[in-house]
Amino acid sequence: MVTEGIVLGHRISNKGIEVDQAKVEVIEQLPLPANVRAIRSFLAHAVGTSPPTTEISETFLDEQLFAIRKARWFADIANYKAIRFILKEYSRQQVRKLIHDAKYYLWDEPYLYKRFSNGIIHRCVSEEEMRQILWHCHDSDYGGHFEGERTTTKVLQSGFFWPTLFKDSREFIRNYDSCQRVGNLSHNHEMSQQGILKIELFDVWDIDFLGPFPPSYLNTYILVVVDYVSKCVEAIASPTNDIWVVMKFLKKYIFTKFGVPRILISDGGSHFYNRQLDSILQHYGVRHRVASPYHPQTNEQDALWAYRIAFKTPIGMSPY
Repeated sequence: MVTEGIVLGHRISNKGIEVDQAKVEVIEQLPLPANVRAIRSFLAHAVGTSPPTTEISETFLDEQLFAIRKARWFADIANYKAIRFILKEYSRQQVRKLIHDAKYYLWDEPYLYKRFSNGIIHRCVSEEEMRQILWHCHDSDYGGHFEGERTTTKVLQSGFFWPTLFKDSREFIRNYDSCQRVGNLSHNHEMSQQGILKIELFDVWDIDFLGPFPPSYLNTYILVVVDYVSKCVEAIASPTNDIWVVMKFLKKYIFTKFGVPRILISDGGSHFYNRQLDSILQHYGVRHRVASPYHPQTNEQDALWAYRIAFKTPIGMSPY
């Protein structure tokens, strides 16, 4: 069982209430105040040196009576800036570090401020105020419920600072139930995405032969190309379906009229899939893609053209 202790600068024991001599010695070593601000700081440290007039209630438990309150994270810097006080337990290295860190702080009774490299000062906040400030900058109606870095920026813009600001902001939002329920999905829970092919006009052409048809002016085939974006159609009639017709058609009707395309899509016929055509396309920087048979994604242009040239019963003929 606890027999004695120090509460509010007074030693309490079975002998009664006495003034703590250690605190008296510290106050005696304080420099004389030279202005009003120094007097206020002196009184703040000297308060409670006389015995309290009220009696201590016997209903308090010993654990509550002698509980030690945790000092604020900036207490040592504030004491040094206010009255040049440094704890005797500090080593020489700790004293040197305290003096170095204190250069970036300003004391304006009763608050301590930190000056950053950009010249902006922020008030140092105690542990009791941290959560309330985070609530105002995140959960309130004007907070916005932003993520950790945005919330930290709002705290700094409001003029507050503490060393663990970034960490506390992330943990505060991570433990906030409503934000976690409506937040973005993680990569592990996202559905697989497929990229969208972006092409310009006349970048991709689909080429194919139609026929053979009944002879018309000795022509039995139709060579057709369709642009994938604009659905622009170019076609010529031809008596044969060989590579020379394809090469002449591309140079005369496509390359000179619409420019060199990026991709040319065709089937695997010998009039398209051969060394001569590949050599010309490689010379102009055109990539040749061979469509798989009966593949609807690549044969939709052929199906469209086949529908357009099909025999129409109401008019008794084909539109082309």
